Amino acid sequence: MQAGPYQFGPYILDLRAGTLTREGVPVKLPPKPFTLLGYLVERPAELVTREQLRVALWGESTFVDAEEGIAFCLRQLRQALGDQPSSPTYVETVRGRGVRFMHPVVDLGAARNRRASDRAPGGAAGSDARAWQPRSTRDRRQGDRRRGRPTRWRLAGAALVGLALVALALTLVTIACPARPVPVGDQAVAGPRSTAI
Repeated sequence: MQAGPYQFGPYILDLRAGTLTREGVPVKLPPKPFTLLGYLVERPAELVTREQLRVALWGESTFVDAEEGIAFCLRQLRQALGDQPSSPTYVETVRGRGVRFMHPVVDLGAARNRRASDRAPGGAAGSDARAWQPRSTRDRRQGDRRRGRPTRWRLAGAALVGLALVALALTLVTIACPARPVPVGDQAVAGPRSTAI
């Protein structure tokens, strides 16, 4: 099929160029896991059987230990995408049935073609091609920073709560353990004694 490039979340997969990037930064992925990713991304939300994956990765005439090879490729792919098998974001394994790419995928090549047809004379003005335009990397990074950064008021509130807890702890320690005179010989000494006679 090989249209694309494809965008899913912060990733862009370009099958023609053989690249996977996350917010413009290249992601290293060996050839077989890259082929697996391309095969799955071209079929989003479709359940792909192990047999289909074997043929896609090694061809009809090659016979390998497909189960082990596919499992190895899936582990490498999940590691590159930061995906967890227990709570997947991108690649879901359906036990006994196959694998599914579960994240929404945008075909940027199709979006680019739609925008070009909109600009051409007689193109469909006002079509939904703009809905396919991804946010720029810069906008995504700024949005991530804003979401991950607490406001000044939250930091000030957290600092005040911390100070209140420290003051409470010191007060409780002082109440629970008052200063007691230290016995010296037969007398209790409450403080320093003068040695002058």
